[in-house]
Amino acid sequence: MECQYRSRSVLRSYTDGSIGPCKTEISEQPVPLDEIVIEELLEWHPVCGYPKPEDWVFASHQTFGKMPMWPDSLRRKILQPVARKVGIKKQIGWHTFRRTYSSLLAETGNDVKVVQELMRHAKLSTTMEVYTQAGMPKKRLAQRKAVDVLFNRNAAADEGVQEGASYCSDTAPTQPLTLRRCAR
Repeated sequence: MECQYRSRSVLRSYTDGSIGPCKTEISEQPVPLDEIVIEELLEWHPVCGYPKPEDWVFASHQTFGKMPMWPDSLRRKILQPVARKVGIKKQIGWHTFRRTYSSLLAETGNDVKVVQELMRHAKLSTTMEVYTQAGMPKKRLAQRKAVDVLFNRNAAADEGVQEGASYCSDTAPTQPLTLRRCAR
């Protein structure tokens, strides 16, 4: 771990029981690590049983550290029981965390290219179409901004029109919209 750079290099991949090269160039780039993660990894490293730089971060004791822990076994034996303990009833897996991470990165205002690279995706479309979900508060805010423009809500507020009231327009959207109260 390159603590002075607060990152970790990815040297190889483990997929479907096989060790091999990383799938993409982006996958090989160093992973930036938060201080909390660095502290936890520094505590884990000396006690994990396999502390050499070339060892897996989460090495399997069954293979004497030559292979990483099996992801499905970790999910079944550790992740799912912890999820049940905290009240999560549905099945969750590693992609649940990936979708959550991607959505949190997007929701907190990060550039989409940053989200893509942190997700280690070669294509932005994978990040945005498969993993990232927009949260309801952001969707509501985006919709409100569009409606504000469409119905000139801010200008109407300046003219004494009550904010939050229901309004509609008889004017076609291709023309400037004027607001007036509509009968319900």
